[in-house]
Amino acid sequence: MVHKHPISNSLVILLILLCSCGEEVSEIESAPEESVDVENELGTETLGALSLTPPSDLWHRADELSTMITLKRGEAAPSAMARFYFNGRDSYDEQRLRRRPSELEEFLERLARGLRDQIELTAGADSEFIAGPDYSTDPYLTAGYAYYSELGRDRYYNTDTAFYVGGRYVFLDISCYADEEEELAGELAALLDSARIELDEPSVIELKPGQELVFGNLVLRVPGGGWSAEEIFSEMLLIKDDRPLVNLYVRRPTAGGAESTDLSAGLKSEIEALYGEVEYLGPVEIRRQPAPYAAVSYRGKISGRPVWRRDAVLAVEEDYYFIDAGCALNSPDSLIQELTGIVDSVGPREEE
Repeated sequence: MVHKHPISNSLVILLILLCSCGEEVSEIESAPEESVDVENELGTETLGALSLTPPSDLWHRADELSTMITLKRGEAAPSAMARFYFNGRDSYDEQRLRRRPSELEEFLERLARGLRDQIELTAGADSEFIAGPDYSTDPYLTAGYAYYSELGRDRYYNTDTAFYVGGRYVFLDISCYADEEEELAGELAALLDSARIELDEPSVIELKPGQELVFGNLVLRVPGGGWSAEEIFSEMLLIKDDRPLVNLYVRRPTAGGAESTDLSAGLKSEIEALYGEVEYLGPVEIRRQPAPYAAVSYRGKISGRPVWRRDAVLAVEEDYYFIDAGCALNSPDSLIQELTGIVDSVGPREEE
């Protein structure tokens, strides 16, 4: 079952693949490029199911990843920044909460622990937490922290919030210079209050044995029968026997290519950011042709459940595709072999 620990690995990917700097606003130059979606008449910025409203005309949309809403306050030297993005899904928790509402408090605590772990990973273990975890159940299940972090000689005030909506994790990371925290408090609070997540029903494809499946610039093959695919904004989920077993998602940087990236290090860093310490079942397997590819199998635990997993990353032009496949550790060998075959079949789509 695909089950992502609720942490914002999107920022880890920025660190690994784009040489960004996590929360801090001073390291990313503002870009004059057009945003992915056109701003509507109310000024609300949208990206698929996500929307965020700038609190004043000093804020503008900036390109960073095309799968993330990035807002900056100011042009040449932004004094504040907000990032809003999907990151992972876990229908298991949604189903469990539906059956056992009494476990809501425990779930929110887990959500907060994962968020704090991610903050310490991206902003540094010496980050100074000043508030939180703060919880909310209306209109979404959320956990959040406020904290100070440092980069070089600069000190930043940050508020990070994790949302759980319809089996999906969404993150809103907001930061500003620490000496402007009091002045911008109202604007930062308005940004958080404006966050909206409106999920559409995914399109469902029933797959035939051996069918070739296209996802963006990626293609893969499903070896056996009984599979279906659900596709929703920049993500595809492969399901068998009502169990989500393979997750495909894409990160689209707005600049830079993938050819020079150390995919092996990036893949292992993402795995460890998501799941902590794991037991790798061999070295990372590398392919250079027809596109850079890295894959590795490992054992670990997700919410205390022992799992087997095989994850991969494929670089196609300037896109990074991640493929996460996994099942219970005691699953039949035939299922593990089938999942391995799906991951290993991944390649770039040929141009027509």
